[in-house]
Amino acid sequence: MRGVLQGFHEGHIAYLMLLLKRSGPIGRKSISKFLNLSETSVRTLLKRLNRAGIVSIDLVAGAYLTNYGEELANEITNLLQVHLAPQIYGWSNALLVALKVPLSLELGVLEIRDLAVSSGARACLVATVSENSLIVPGIDPSASEYIEFANLVKSIFTEKLGMFQTIMLIDFKKGGGLIDGYKVGIAVLKHYCEGLRSLLK
Repeated sequence: MRGVLQGFHEGHIAYLMLLLKRSGPIGRKSISKFLNLSETSVRTLLKRLNRAGIVSIDLVAGAYLTNYGEELANEITNLLQVHLAPQIYGWSNALLVALKVPLSLELGVLEIRDLAVSSGARACLVATVSENSLIVPGIDPSASEYIEFANLVKSIFTEKLGMFQTIMLIDFKKGGGLIDGYKVGIAVLKHYCEGLRSLLK
């Protein structure tokens, strides 16, 4: 089928786990449509997750999360949110990725931008959250670029902004979507979460 991805990455794994947590069990054909993957790739992905003890497969009902899979899905949900963003800065394919992890010496703004670019992003703006306010390195809070970004973030997260420590605004190349946002988020979280690190290395 033209235009269907032939392989999967960490974003597909995270998105599938959250999909199964919300709506499982789900059959392979439906998963293929949700993830925009070939059925062959989905079969391989499910086998991998089954071997890791994350997914069980019922021949009639489809795939569903094991108890361990539920724990990992809860860990992802607790640490990561991905939202489609309205057009900003002329970026046509932007996502907001919010993480409950701080920047660190090991993983600062430049490292996160590099992770985003290596995951298919054209541009990435990284901000930290402090006392319900955004700090964007290199952008003055009185600048129109900062105000536009801060208003966008606050419109999506409203009173929940203080739950997060790092916010990324990412513009993906044509065709990017929520799954790509999860790919970047998981790439960052692998530095913090042992369970995700061992699964997604």
